[in-house]
Amino acid sequence: MHFRFFFETTNHDAFEKSIYEFMRYVAKIPYIWQVLNVYRKFVKAKSVFKNLLFADDLFWFEWIEVKFLMAIQKTKTSNI
Repeated sequence: MHFRFFFETTNHDAFEKSIYEFMRYVAKIPYIWQVLNVYRKFVKAKSVFKNLLFADDLFWFEWIEVKFLMAIQKTKTSNI
C-alpha cells in the first residue's frame, strides 16, 4: 500500500487491522490504484484513527500523490 507517511505515523497493528476491515467490507472497485482513495474515505467515515487529528489530511496528501503518479503513467503509455 502506498500510504507510507501515514504508516510511519500510526500504530502498525491498528493500521493493519483497518486494512483487513476495509478489504472485508468496502473494497469493491475495478482499479487497484483507486483502492487508496476508497480506503481514505473509509477511514474518515469510520473514524478509525481518532487519535490522529491530521489523519484525513495526510491520507488526502498521499492520495493526491498517487493521482499525480497515475497521470504521469497514463501520459507515458499514451505516448508509446
